[in-house]
Amino acid sequence: MAIEILEHKGIFEIFGTLRAHNLGALQIYFDLMIEKYDDLVIRLDRLEELDVSAALYLEKLHEKARSMNKRVTLVSQENPEVERILLLTGTLYLYTE
Repeated sequence: MAIEILEHKGIFEIFGTLRAHNLGALQIYFDLMIEKYDDLVIRLDRLEELDVSAALYLEKLHEKARSMNKRVTLVSQENPEVERILLLTGTLYLYTE
């Protein structure tokens, strides 16, 4: 399944699978959004799959935001698949439940 992103007032909810093959489009999208908003909240509840490269991209996005004095927050009610990959990649610190 491709990704779909719904945005409402700076809260971005990602649906589908987030893998290396669709990171280019996601990167272009969030590069534009980080220019528009000071705080980005990215909801990961609806992700069906997240791979290692996608988790590392989210970390790069977080670092880019910090370097611009902005903030990216990853949130989810509960998504064990996402938590597993974030733990595996050492990026679980980005995640807020």
